[in-house]
Amino acid sequence: MLPKCDASETRCSRPQRRALIIACAFPPTGGSGVQRPAKFAKYLTHLGWDVEVWSGHHIPGLPCDASLLADLPEKLTRLGLDVWNLDSAAGMSLPRRIACKILRLLSYPDERLEWVLRSVTRLYRRLRRLPVNVILATYSPPSNLLLAWCLSRLTRTPWIADFRDLWTDDCAYPPGHRIRRWMDARWETRFLRSADAVVAVSTGQAKILASHVPHQTEKFHTITNGVDFQDFSMLYAPGQSSACSPAVGTKCDRDLPPQHGAEQRRVFLEGAPKRRRLLLTHVGRLERQRLSESILEGFRQFAAVHVDEVQSLRLLLVGHVNRGLLTKLQETGVEVVTTGALEHAASIRYMVASDWLLLPAAQGQNSESLIPGKTYEYLASGRPIWVLGHPTAEVWHRVKKLGAGRLCEPSPPSVAAGLKGLVTEWQAGRTPSGCAREAVLCYGRDTLAVRLSQLMESVIAEHNRRRCSLRRVGVASGCKDAKAGASQSCVPESF
Repeated sequence: MLPKCDASETRCSRPQRRALIIACAFPPTGGSGVQRPAKFAKYLTHLGWDVEVWSGHHIPGLPCDASLLADLPEKLTRLGLDVWNLDSAAGMSLPRRIACKILRLLSYPDERLEWVLRSVTRLYRRLRRLPVNVILATYSPPSNLLLAWCLSRLTRTPWIADFRDLWTDDCAYPPGHRIRRWMDARWETRFLRSADAVVAVSTGQAKILASHVPHQTEKFHTITNGVDFQDFSMLYAPGQSSACSPAVGTKCDRDLPPQHGAEQRRVFLEGAPKRRRLLLTHVGRLERQRLSESILEGFRQFAAVHVDEVQSLRLLLVGHVNRGLLTKLQETGVEVVTTGALEHAASIRYMVASDWLLLPAAQGQNSESLIPGKTYEYLASGRPIWVLGHPTAEVWHRVKKLGAGRLCEPSPPSVAAGLKGLVTEWQAGRTPSGCAREAVLCYGRDTLAVRLSQLMESVIAEHNRRRCSLRRVGVASGCKDAKAGASQSCVPESF
């Protein structure tokens, strides 16, 4: 797997840069957080890594944005297996139907266990022929971590656990089921201890994950979600690229003065009919836990008290919306328009064309540590962000630091007053601008991929250093290191 290490040398030669990314949902949906492994794969390839992606195809119940595949480099190797739909065995052979029933009862840590069982043998054989230097597995689902953990133990390859969300500490973790929580906590701790490095998307979540293994806090790192500036090409002057050159160390267009703002947005929207309503847009999946009853009551109070202003507001929901929540929103008296699931490029255009962007912060256990992946695309759109959450939320600190929006606490009076303020400003032509482009550059996917590449290099170097140390100990004790490919035994120095 790794280069041979001569005991007389103080360091190993630099390994070939090959990486395996395990992401069950690939190609992903349009959500910015779910895009994370795809964007890492794209820009790691640009940085010179030979990247292979092992994924599940045709994920049951998960919408797929196939248009994102066109954004991936041709030299990226994408492999994987179909994921069985354990809830519907129609059309399957009898042995497979029986296997589905058994797996549905015994699946742990999640319903993707069957995918792990079928993947581990195939991947192990492939890695024996074409070894990699590091494995990157993204959570969720936890099956990704299980597969990476198994492969790391089988092939002695270092691996990195990338947590897009928390596991047992997440605000959406189901309550009750004490035995299941105990089992999940044990496996979570095992994965955190075993991984050579752990990556989280926010500082708060990195600290929460590190608390499970307090003696290994040095291997926890924060690499946020981000934005691919190529997705916002409509905001750039004609003839200019929106992303930097793949060549490392070269001057790129991101070093030029910002090209988007009020004027570029005006050009982008030129020819569009004048709207008679303020457009407040939410992009991405919208579930029940995002809009609490107190927030919905605030919408009701706004519609009931400010009869004139409610006629000037339209709430646009781009992407999947929980049906029950959609019904409750429509009953508040505010005009609600939905688009359903769209390709990512179409979602971006709706985002850029909005007056305000709605960003409801998560609620519940450790919710203040969560920064939704869409936040960074919101920032790159140049539109102001209306954050529904508490002042302690880390997402609000990020938006506030960049001067990109406004906070509204999730209480009925605050929500009603906040909506009235948005409409009044819009009617007076005083809608504020959003984040400047230069302030978002540090969250570019290419920049974040550089940080991940450096972390992967350090993990590989540390892994090689440990193996070199073990081999030197073997040489000193007169042991032949067969696994390292040593051709002759070594005489201990004491003799």
